[in-house]
Amino acid sequence: MTIPQINKWIRNAVLVITAAALLWMQAPVHAIAKERNVLFISSYSLSSPSVRKQIDGIKEGMSNDVYLYYEFMDSRTISSDQYVEQFYQYLVNKYSDMKDIDAVIVGDDDALQMVLRYRTGVFKDLPVIYESVDSSTRAELAHSLGMAGLSENITIMDNLDVAVQMFPRADQILAVTDESKSGQALSANLKGIQKKYRALSVNILDTTKHTQGEIIDYIQKAGSSAIILYMSFNNDASGKFYTSEESLQLVIDNASSPVFTLSWMEQGTIGSIEADSEKAGRTAGEMIMECLNGTSPSQLDAAEVSSTIATFDVDVMDKYGVNKSNLPKDTVYINDQSNTRRIIILFCSIGAALFILLLLLRRSRNENKSHEKKEQMLEKTSEMLKAEAEVDELTQLGNRRTLDRELQRTVEAGRKFVLYLIDVDEFKHINDNYGHLDGDAVLREIGRRLGTLKNRTIMPYRYGGDEFAVMYFYSEQQETMGSTILHLFDAPVHRENYDIPISASVGSSVFTIDAESRDDLIAKADEALYAVKENGRKNYRSYQSLSK
Repeated sequence: MTIPQINKWIRNAVLVITAAALLWMQAPVHAIAKERNVLFISSYSLSSPSVRKQIDGIKEGMSNDVYLYYEFMDSRTISSDQYVEQFYQYLVNKYSDMKDIDAVIVGDDDALQMVLRYRTGVFKDLPVIYESVDSSTRAELAHSLGMAGLSENITIMDNLDVAVQMFPRADQILAVTDESKSGQALSANLKGIQKKYRALSVNILDTTKHTQGEIIDYIQKAGSSAIILYMSFNNDASGKFYTSEESLQLVIDNASSPVFTLSWMEQGTIGSIEADSEKAGRTAGEMIMECLNGTSPSQLDAAEVSSTIATFDVDVMDKYGVNKSNLPKDTVYINDQSNTRRIIILFCSIGAALFILLLLLRRSRNENKSHEKKEQMLEKTSEMLKAEAEVDELTQLGNRRTLDRELQRTVEAGRKFVLYLIDVDEFKHINDNYGHLDGDAVLREIGRRLGTLKNRTIMPYRYGGDEFAVMYFYSEQQETMGSTILHLFDAPVHRENYDIPISASVGSSVFTIDAESRDDLIAKADEALYAVKENGRKNYRSYQSLSK
């Protein structure tokens, strides 16, 4: 653990313990506030260290009554137009026309590009804040369309300046990049500043144009007198995709000189000077709060987070014979053993401080046990009520209340879908002949089978008693879906020593073809269901088929 990390840990520990002491002494009971919802769309995946820092910063910048959803494009793995369209449709289906989302934050270039592409669609009436965007052109376009945010401080020059000072005998700069949107922006930035390094040969290795073998050969031929800067490497000319860890390892394994990165990635790199992703997220969070409080994004100024974080590995520095003299004063050093003594003293001080604080907390805790119990009971009750309000305990499907809410919301949004009502045939006979415990087992198994259908377009619910419901968002295949539901009842329910045969009657209606309101839609589906039951059960009919 480095000294800056230890200092930060001490400050956080003291703040947490002090806050806990105040809570024990005062034990206030807080009312449950209504949450507002913000969706964060990241260009990358949660495995990216910068994404995790962005999320931490966003949460810090927003107030506690705002709930943060997040989705990940993972564009380093795949970024084709078809994939982007599918990802957009996934957002539309999942967030039900985004009526529950109050604002959107997008991280990095690919997510912003998607929002720009579909600006007149689902994002039309939502305030959008972007952060950590490399392309100034893309940021300017977003700003002209009423969005606001902050561009990323591209640290290529910061890293190269330090690298040149650390390795004055270097004769070339080899920058590894690709043709992703971020890669193109980084390449453009490097080309714009390469005159500053005219004493060196500046070469850009575009991995998208070379096979893996050619990339390896290129890196090996760079030799020990090169400064290698890893910027972006997601795929090669053969179409092979790499994770960040895989591509960086390929570069390190074949390099004879130290590898610099634009963000700290470890794996044997010498180090990086990176933009402060957490501060970028925090600034975006603060800006989205202004939007939630009534300020239009167009009234906010575009910004740039200029602060950087330098992180270097002392073991790799020692390997190449360089010292700390050319690095910023606030550099975080990894594998630095020179401060062991100070670390021990700090830990002793921490221990003493914690011991004293714990004594005070124990005394305070004994005086406020009743307040603590009330707080815990309130929290448990809130969690139980929330779960009971949305999920049927027996089948673990959404309950009637959840179904009514989703039906109303979907009808108001004008989305076309099919409602299937399902009635378990002669369920009373099952209860009378096998007992209520077996009746519950049958309902539980039906809930499990219906749950296997659940995906972005199929949502099953328990409607009540022995009735179930399914919302399906592709009406052109409704006949097939009706048969699919019926087939779930083909197999009997297995008990320990016997089987219980089951069947079902299914009726459906289509919004907006059969009905234009929630109540009318339910009535039409129920009418189709009744027709099945009147004609021998164990079948499926749509409302439209009744007129044939």
